[in-house]
Amino acid sequence: MILPEHVKLLLMECRGLPVRVLIDVVHRHGGILGPAHPCGERHLSFTRTRAYRKNPDIMKHFDFVEAFNACESQESNSEARQLALRYNLPMFGGSDSHHPDCVGTAYTELKEPITTESELIGYISKKGVTNYGGEYYQGTVKGKIGIFNHVLVEGFWFYNHFASMYRYHKRKLALSLLNH
Repeated sequence: MILPEHVKLLLMECRGLPVRVLIDVVHRHGGILGPAHPCGERHLSFTRTRAYRKNPDIMKHFDFVEAFNACESQESNSEARQLALRYNLPMFGGSDSHHPDCVGTAYTELKEPITTESELIGYISKKGVTNYGGEYYQGTVKGKIGIFNHVLVEGFWFYNHFASMYRYHKRKLALSLLNH
């Protein structure tokens, strides 16, 4: 998600926003957004969610796709690229930098100089040309722990699901403030 440099929304700090709400709020405030690692693991990637399975054309409401993620598999990145091509969306590279060793392992190149968020939003909104890529990061937790990664993924879902219910009132308040 990229918002114009002058837009700061408390709502964006809330976890567990429904994707339709997120899309609406970001676009209403002049921003752009796209799913990160959209074809990765269950519970962690957009195309593995109920919202996408119920309505795959929700992709038409995104502005770009992360088509290369240094911490995802080649298969996941290939699926993400196909998704971006299917919906004619600009493609980005991302490093999923949750660990310092990941920083700089992926890139996105643009054909024009961009110095502000607003310039980037305008460029992507006009379907500006992007080039992306990077090197696969070999030190991911899922790579190191193998099959036990599934236990972590399911635990992550469980945590997010119940934390989202806990934060429901905070999101509701932030949404009501946004609409007034």
